[in-house]
Amino acid sequence: MLLDGQGEDALVGSEVTLGGAVLDVSMRMERCVMTTRPQPGGIERDLDVLRTIARERDACLAIGALVTQAGTVRVGDELGAG
Repeated sequence: MLLDGQGEDALVGSEVTLGGAVLDVSMRMERCVMTTRPQPGGIERDLDVLRTIARERDACLAIGALVTQAGTVRVGDELGAG
């Protein structure tokens, strides 16, 4: 899922809801070399992407969560406190 905004690191260690699902946000995730690969639409290979993530975000740019209660999630659902 993609969240609009910032502050996802603060969610680590918490339980959140998204639509009818409940998620246990368990960790920050390190980015890999895939962030440097060329992308469709004319975006060339750029090694500075990963360097910037490493420098400014301690190499992490995402969070990981486990689904503890399955439920329907729809486009536009808001993230809530668990």
